[in-house]
Amino acid sequence: MSRAYPHTVTVWRRDGEDGERRAVWARRVLRGVRWIEARAKSSGMEDSARDEARLLVPRGTGGCGTSWEPRRGDRAMLGASSSPGPEPQALAVESVEPVRRGRAVDHYEATAR
Repeated sequence: MSRAYPHTVTVWRRDGEDGERRAVWARRVLRGVRWIEARAKSSGMEDSARDEARLLVPRGTGGCGTSWEPRRGDRAMLGASSSPGPEPQALAVESVEPVRRGRAVDHYEATAR
């Protein structure tokens, strides 16, 4: 892993429901990404700080940009997890933007809360 992308992250994507109407999740462990944590505070509300993270995923990491892209609604957490569904501390991806260098996508930036 490079210094610019030193982290491992687990991402879950809802992949439908089973016969008992429980969510089924697809898990992907990404190595060589950057996870930047922060505490966000909502304006006008006391004690409303919440966890927030920005995730930078280089194109090609774990098939990113070719067979898979992060998207809104995914769940993500720092570290590798073998859990079939999102861990309680996983954050919900709220936005994803491709960052281009010229015409090609260089990496994806996702915000999760």
